[in-house]
Amino acid sequence: MSGTETRPSVSPVTDVLDRLVGDLFDVEDEWRQLRGYPGRPSNGGGAHHHSRTIGWLAERLEDILAHEQMAGLPRMLHNWDRVLRHLAKDDRASTSSPVRCACGERNVGWDQELPYYRCRSCGTLLNPDEHDHQVQEQVDAVEAVEAAGAGLPT
Repeated sequence: MSGTETRPSVSPVTDVLDRLVGDLFDVEDEWRQLRGYPGRPSNGGGAHHHSRTIGWLAERLEDILAHEQMAGLPRMLHNWDRVLRHLAKDDRASTSSPVRCACGERNVGWDQELPYYRCRSCGTLLNPDEHDHQVQEQVDAVEAVEAAGAGLPT
């Protein structure tokens, strides 16, 4: 038998939350690098360390979301929302969307009463097909920017 046997995790939920915190640390590190800030303090772990990163990101979230090089963040957060809802056995679909409206805001959500996606900033309505098309266009744009940054042909 080759390789090392791995034991299942004692807490798969903890493993998922550790990955989420790791993603948040990565976002903080990337933003610090983009802005020329000193690196993230590395004094220990635990709840204080996690809370500090979450607070730090929350204070800067509007600027982070507006930066073109951070365009993949809303999609990542949307994916985490789905994962966490699944873990919590919350069958309610998320009402928020990662789509940026034509007005420039990321404030699009599902309106059960209409039923359409509606920008909570300007009121623009998108039917589900239009919404899905917008999601794909924005994902393609992010991938094109990432490929261009990596020197790959677009």
